[in-house]
Amino acid sequence: MRDDLRAALKHLEWRFRTEKLGYFRLATNAANQASVLASTRKKVGTDPMEQLPRKNSAKGDGH
Repeated sequence: MRDDLRAALKHLEWRFRTEKLGYFRLATNAANQASVLASTRKKVGTDPMEQLPRKNSAKGDGH
């Protein structure tokens, strides 16, 4: 019984560490993307996301 509890605790610790790393990676990626967008916006003067052609995926592209 004690071994089962110890194994479950180790598994929970491992999962917590890996999920924490995953969230840290997501936050880092989001921060990097935000800084790239901000620097691009300063250079161009507009939002680069607005320059992308809009496509309504629900209706297709009309062909």
